[in-house]
Amino acid sequence: MTDTLSLTATREAATAHVQGFRSLFGLVLALEALAGLAMLAWPQAVVAALGADAGGLVPLAGGLLLWTVLLQVPGQLDPVHSRLPVVLGIIGRLGVGVVALFLGFGPALAGLCVIVFALALLFVYHRMVAAVIMSRP
Repeated sequence: MTDTLSLTATREAATAHVQGFRSLFGLVLALEALAGLAMLAWPQAVVAALGADAGGLVPLAGGLLLWTVLLQVPGQLDPVHSRLPVVLGIIGRLGVGVVALFLGFGPALAGLCVIVFALALLFVYHRMVAAVIMSRP
């Protein structure tokens, strides 16, 4: 195998990793945007579904969730060159998930889902960055 073929293969692998991360990240952002919209539109239903006693904080949390989704869109569009929003988003998801684990049964289930998504993003992002670095001469 020549160097040209090897470089082409590693670039194709890196492109596949980038597309895989963008797909997963897009799914997570879409789910978070839907959750934020639900918190804004139907706060009582969200409180009832989670079994939490959050009062008027649910619409505020929904607005903040939508705001963070908007701040992470550049990381979804170009995850290789917009690393800061992606890394901060993963760290933030882990923090929110850990806090939610201590808020009761309903929020703990949501927190567990957030932690699973954060760990999946962390794993896929790490593999993507490694593949991109290895594809450069």
